[in-house]
Amino acid sequence: MVRFTGHTITSDSALGGKIIEKSLRFNRTGSHRLNFTASSAGNRKTWTKSFWMKRTSEDRRMIHGYYNGSNDVAVIEINEYGDMHIYDYYNSYRMRLNPNRKFRDCTSWMHIVVNIDTPQSTASERAKLYVNGERVTSWQNITYPSQNLDVSFNQNVLEAWGTEGTNQRLHFDGYLADVYYIDGAQLEPTQFGYTDQLTGIWKPKHFDKSIIPNRRGRTYDGTFTASGNGFGSNPPALAFNGGGSDGFNNAAGGQIITWDTSSYGLSGNVRIYGRGSAYDVYINGNATKVADMPSSNDWVDLGTHEKINEIQWAGTTYNTNNGLGSAGVHVNIIQVNGVYLRNDLSEFGQNGYHLEFKDDSGTTATTMGKDTSGNGNNWTPVNFSVASDFMTDIVTDSPTNNFCVLNYNGGSGNKVRDGGLSAQDAGTNGWRHTYGTFPLTRGKWYWEYRFSGSVNGSNGIFMGLYHPDLTYERDPNSSSTDMYGRQTDTRYSNGTNTSSHFPSFSDGNTVQFAFDADTGVMWSGVNNTWTGAEPSTGNSPSYTGIDASKGYVPVSGSYGSNNYNKVNFGQQGFKYTPPSGFKAICSEFMEMPEATVFNPKKHFRDLYYTGNAGTQSITGLEFKPDFVWVKRRDGGQHHAIYDSVRGNLKSLSSSRNDLTEYNETAALSEFLENGIKFTGSGFYYVNTNGDDYVAWCWKAGSPIVDTSASVFFQPTYDVLQLASTTDFDFSTGDFTLELYYRAERYNQTPYLFEFRASGGNEAGSIVCYVQSSGEAVFWYNGSNRVISNSVITLSKWTHIAFVRHSGTTKMYIDGVAQSQTYTDTNDYGDGGRPLFIGVRRNGGSSLNNQSWDGELSNVRIVKGTAVYTSNFTPSTTPLTNISNTKLLCCQSTTSATTAAVTPGTITANGGVTPSISNPFDAFMKDGIGYPTASAAGITEGSNPITGASINTKSGFSCFTYMGNGTSGATIGHGLGAAPVMAIFKSRNLGTLGTAGAHWTVSHKGLTNGMNGGGSARKIHLSLTQAEGTNSHGCVTATTSTTMTLTSGSGNDTDAHVNHTGGNYVCYCWTEIPGFSKFGRYKGNGNTNGPYIDCGFRPAFVMMKEITDASTNWVIYDNKRGANTYNPVDLSLYPNLNNQEGDATLDYDFVSNGFKVRTSNGGINGNGNNYIFMAFAEQPEVTPFGSQSNAR
Repeated sequence: MVRFTGHTITSDSALGGKIIEKSLRFNRTGSHRLNFTASSAGNRKTWTKSFWMKRTSEDRRMIHGYYNGSNDVAVIEINEYGDMHIYDYYNSYRMRLNPNRKFRDCTSWMHIVVNIDTPQSTASERAKLYVNGERVTSWQNITYPSQNLDVSFNQNVLEAWGTEGTNQRLHFDGYLADVYYIDGAQLEPTQFGYTDQLTGIWKPKHFDKSIIPNRRGRTYDGTFTASGNGFGSNPPALAFNGGGSDGFNNAAGGQIITWDTSSYGLSGNVRIYGRGSAYDVYINGNATKVADMPSSNDWVDLGTHEKINEIQWAGTTYNTNNGLGSAGVHVNIIQVNGVYLRNDLSEFGQNGYHLEFKDDSGTTATTMGKDTSGNGNNWTPVNFSVASDFMTDIVTDSPTNNFCVLNYNGGSGNKVRDGGLSAQDAGTNGWRHTYGTFPLTRGKWYWEYRFSGSVNGSNGIFMGLYHPDLTYERDPNSSSTDMYGRQTDTRYSNGTNTSSHFPSFSDGNTVQFAFDADTGVMWSGVNNTWTGAEPSTGNSPSYTGIDASKGYVPVSGSYGSNNYNKVNFGQQGFKYTPPSGFKAICSEFMEMPEATVFNPKKHFRDLYYTGNAGTQSITGLEFKPDFVWVKRRDGGQHHAIYDSVRGNLKSLSSSRNDLTEYNETAALSEFLENGIKFTGSGFYYVNTNGDDYVAWCWKAGSPIVDTSASVFFQPTYDVLQLASTTDFDFSTGDFTLELYYRAERYNQTPYLFEFRASGGNEAGSIVCYVQSSGEAVFWYNGSNRVISNSVITLSKWTHIAFVRHSGTTKMYIDGVAQSQTYTDTNDYGDGGRPLFIGVRRNGGSSLNNQSWDGELSNVRIVKGTAVYTSNFTPSTTPLTNISNTKLLCCQSTTSATTAAVTPGTITANGGVTPSISNPFDAFMKDGIGYPTASAAGITEGSNPITGASINTKSGFSCFTYMGNGTSGATIGHGLGAAPVMAIFKSRNLGTLGTAGAHWTVSHKGLTNGMNGGGSARKIHLSLTQAEGTNSHGCVTATTSTTMTLTSGSGNDTDAHVNHTGGNYVCYCWTEIPGFSKFGRYKGNGNTNGPYIDCGFRPAFVMMKEITDASTNWVIYDNKRGANTYNPVDLSLYPNLNNQEGDATLDYDFVSNGFKVRTSNGGINGNGNNYIFMAFAEQPEVTPFGSQSNAR
């Protein structure tokens, strides 16, 4: 027999980290349990239990219990609904901890700490529960123990791990590891585990018993002194016997008692139990008392101290008996940092223990059940085995090396048992398949089955690989698509069934599989005889063409009631030596793809805040966001969507299909390096005072520090202006007027430079503007003198320069001189005129209503110099103060009126605001800003993009483009990999024709996917509709550089994605293993719904049914309210403005995916298809081989 060995000890041990080598497997059908009866009762008021657990059965099961009759019970259990109950029942519940969260994740390990300290004055501190280092604070039922209660645990009555003490029932099925019991101390989970800062995973830690001051051979009572008559018959030793009913007291009243503690190394919080109202207590010789002793026995908190050298009981001043008279003092218990100080007692306490399950040489109390704390409190194993060949119960599955097991969350009708290594027969239910918890997407893997039973017309068996999207009742004889496996001699290979391909196997045989996911081939053998060639040769596989990217998992299936498989993924040690290069299926050997995001929180995270209707910054991100989706949780406001490409004050709403992009004056005003900033509430009420919100945030490509900035103008008479000045008296000399310009529509008239005193046809006045048809104009005294060759491209930064050189005025667009010129000998003098930027004047001081919405950046006026005299390349960095510069403004991220150079004060009118948008970061990729798409390395399509922010590491791209109505148009996305989901919205088209410019989604899970050509489908984010044809536009093909768009039909041609004149934004993703998942699942209409493997523990899931035209889109995340634990049931609907609800649309988020827990048709209608997008909280497997904790 070949043993599989776990991790070797690594460098994390030096930091306190611990490699747990073994665990103990419990089998419910074998009635496995560990028993122990203490010789005498220990501390029943204060203790800590810490253990790692992997649950593999969905039934009600007892993890740990004490039973002394039906009216005297104490247990830790998880019931069939996933509810954990920790209770002490003595005729009634004296203590009951029943969390709201569900414990149903069988895919990985979780750490549980229960600590009790009933003397605490605060009820909630007397009993605490921690899961993976996080304290549980939300309860279905909670009864805290009364003060000073002696709970039932820790008596000299039998206790058991794996069942309910002497009441042998409801045996546990799963694994336990690293079990600690600390008798007489209430310890925090940080003594047993820690959060890995690199991965965010809670990991095991060496318990440092030196934190507990008690020692074998240490006594505390020898360093007491008492003035006068001493202690008499009640010496200090009585305070350190753990009883609490008696203690020391001075033999005659009025004595000062001093305890020298300098040799014990005590520090932290000190509490004592006793009485003596005349006495005050002093610490470390400080003249200020820390507490008064009570008049009757009670607990006294002496505070927390870095080092405790002395404790003294004295009179009203330190070291005197002032005010004591004949009074006495009694001290029964002294506690430091939750530890009862005891003479000559081990750190673990009287009945404390540590079970590591390392010794598999036998099943005795001194081997399998050995207490390694040094106390000798060994536990007696019952019904366990260490025999080889699919039998051993000491296994290498552990919190630091998680193994594949059969997944009871998969929806199978076969109940899982044997620690998730077998499933009972199907009985009369037809075919039933149970699949494993690890998808095999890369690498070489080996596993074994032990067959029990027979195969005939009434009984069947299936083993091999199975696609987890398939229903669990699939009959391989009728349809074996996406199934690769065997039933005795028959081979099933993706729809092709071949009988007599293999030699038959029979009861007791070992069936082997070796799968090379890198090449998509697999072999099978029986009793170490392989069909074809031995797998390490790579020759003659029985299965070929397996697309491992689909995430196939090992499966065990059966038909009838006379057979089942035991499975061994390596945790028990294999029967036969695996072929060279093939490995056990465990986290240690799981390789993260190179593209995997190391820390998902650096690319996606959600924020939660309460509005204040004013200015506030919401922080907590580990990145600067580029795409922010905001929704009010406690009321009916619409969704609001912002991104860094369009600009911070431009909003769209997924629940408002009829509205175009809205220009905000007060809303999300800034993307911070670690969050977002609001100034006011805005059109979509994203910051209303007292309202609760969620903001889902994605990182794209923007740099942390913006290269420059711009000024945002809106149609509200927005203008920047300066008073008349001789600096704008150009006379007959040369000048340069330049800026960077970006607008979103042509039906307005932005005035770039207006030097006029009255607004009429004034000699000596210059006006530069963009006319409503889109061309740039240099105007003088009633006539357009120079007009650009063509319209200025919308939504794209364009450099425009008006230059007079030696009597000729020219216009340059992006450095190219325009055809028309103007012989210009005009005297632009008269002492200078006022300057208006944004709108023109009507005459006098009034402003014209021809305002616009767009941005201007790096506005520069140079007097006396023609900066450009021939074609040039516009600057790719912010403009600077060159010689003769008279104005240089619109570069500040904080103020619209700030200028590097100005001849006077700039004033603003209307809603002029600064914006982070700027021409030098128009195309942002992986944290660097570029002025052009080509500079950013973006391959353009036939429709050029006008701006972009791209994160190739996390697979997210946000970009804008102009539609042209052309069939087969292509657009570049910059991801470097083909997108699997894209969301489109027109920014300037609301209702168009009969269809409207809907939010449109293309998704790989829709019928025919995103490469379906003329058969491609789309679905609308803003509607409840089912998927539809491509008649109004969608994606028909994708490559690593571009997406192809369909043609539409009728009067709304391509309205959704490529209408002529349409200004669009697109948010698109490609799938990144370990960070994002986009897929499709089929509902079964059952509360035991489908399980969807993602390869990570989700933080966010958005889904939509695609076969029913009446269901909403639904968003779930892992942080809103009760969503911090399972079930995840607080939903929001992207297509509605409803408040957050929990309308029985339940999911469980687990360590490697999510599980549907409702029969509601919205997410689990029988036979209906659903698409989803999901983003990670933690990858399932890290680069270090560690796996995400169970949730």
